[in-house]
Amino acid sequence: GPLMRVGVLSAGPDRHLLVTVVHHVAIDGAAIPLLFEQLGQAYTDLKAGQLPTLQATHAEPPSGQSTEEDLAFWREATRAMPTHIPLPTIGAGQGDLTRAFKCPLPEDLEAKLRALGRARGASFFEVMSAGWAALLARYTGERHIAFAYPVNLEPGSRIGCFVNTLPMAFDTDATFGELVDQAHRARVAAKPHQGVVFERIVESLRKGGLLDADQS
Repeated sequence: GPLMRVGVLSAGPDRHLLVTVVHHVAIDGAAIPLLFEQLGQAYTDLKAGQLPTLQATHAEPPSGQSTEEDLAFWREATRAMPTHIPLPTIGAGQGDLTRAFKCPLPEDLEAKLRALGRARGASFFEVMSAGWAALLARYTGERHIAFAYPVNLEPGSRIGCFVNTLPMAFDTDATFGELVDQAHRARVAAKPHQGVVFERIVESLRKGGLLDADQS
């Protein structure tokens, strides 16, 4: 079916609603505000009897092309990454593993974590990534922890799907501050290579024997 559907619903004699349904493969979350901003501008122009002047452009998502330098970086960055993290599983009929849990941080704790990030030159996301690594290490008993995080390659500048997923690996035999440093260094080092799509990274790790064939 079509990747984008647009319809107009009548909510009254002088009130109408524009309904838009877009597949995620066509537009990511960061581009949605830009899309509606442009639609609103087009509507304003048409009401004024002018042709719409759209500023945003649509672009294709990352192609998956990568250099050997890119792949060598990811092989080295994930060399100590475990191929499997033993977490408790939930069998059929016992629950849904896809549920989301919200755990708001107490204001004083959040303030301390943000202060720690500023002191170490790290973002709040990097501080929370360090906390997630520490939590996984405690529950699994594993020293080396890895997980993936999303990045947007074109944050709000063009309309399209520019989301990618990148791995981040930790050696948790460290203080929490050192884990924050690891997260910060990992994100800074990954930035020049973040255009390599996740599937290509996984394929490269498997070919290099760094990831089991049945793990991803």
